[in-house]
Amino acid sequence: MSAKPIQLADGLALPVDIATQTLLVVGKRPRYSKSRKRIRIVADLAIDGRFLASFEVVAPPKDRPELGPCWTWRRRIDHTGYAQLAVGHQNRVQAHRWSYERYVAKIPDGLDLDHLCRNRACVNYRHLEPVSRRENILRGQTIPAANVRKTHCARGHEYTIDNTYEYRGARQCRVCRAINARNAKLRGRLAGARNG
Repeated sequence: MSAKPIQLADGLALPVDIATQTLLVVGKRPRYSKSRKRIRIVADLAIDGRFLASFEVVAPPKDRPELGPCWTWRRRIDHTGYAQLAVGHQNRVQAHRWSYERYVAKIPDGLDLDHLCRNRACVNYRHLEPVSRRENILRGQTIPAANVRKTHCARGHEYTIDNTYEYRGARQCRVCRAINARNAKLRGRLAGARNG
C-alpha cells in the first residue's frame, strides 16, 4: 500500500492511501472487521477535518515565542478551560489529548499533558509535553507551585536544611519558630506581672 501525505497548515502532514483515497490510521488497529475498516478510516478523516476546522491560529505566547503559534479552540470549552471534541455519537474527549495522540504518540500511562504555552484552550500538539501529575502542578500557576518556588520565609529567613522543618505537610522556619516561642514567653510574663 503506497501512501502520499496531504500537507496541511503549519507543516502537518496526514498520510493517505493513494488507492482508496482514505486517511491511513497510523499506529492504531481498526476497531471493526476488515469490511468495516474503511468506514472507521472515513470516520477518522471526518474527525480530523472537524478538528482542523475548529481552532484559530493565534500569536505565540509572549513568554515562550519559540513555541510558535497557539491553536486556540473555537468550539466547546469545558468548565476548567479545556477544549472538548466530539468523537462518536455521545463521546467527548479533551481536544488537546486527542491532538497529541493523533499526531504524535499515545500518552504514556500515569502521565498528564502539560501545556507549555500555559493556554488550556490550545490544541497545538507541539505545545504539549507528557509529564507526571506532580511536575504538571509544579510548573503551573498554582498555590502549591508558588510555595515550592519560595526560597525564604515571610520574615526573610532562607529555607535551608538546617533552618527548615516540616509541619502538617508545609515547610516551617526554625528561626521564626524560636522568635514566636520567645514572644509567647514574654507575653506570658507580662500577663503574669499584671495579674500578680
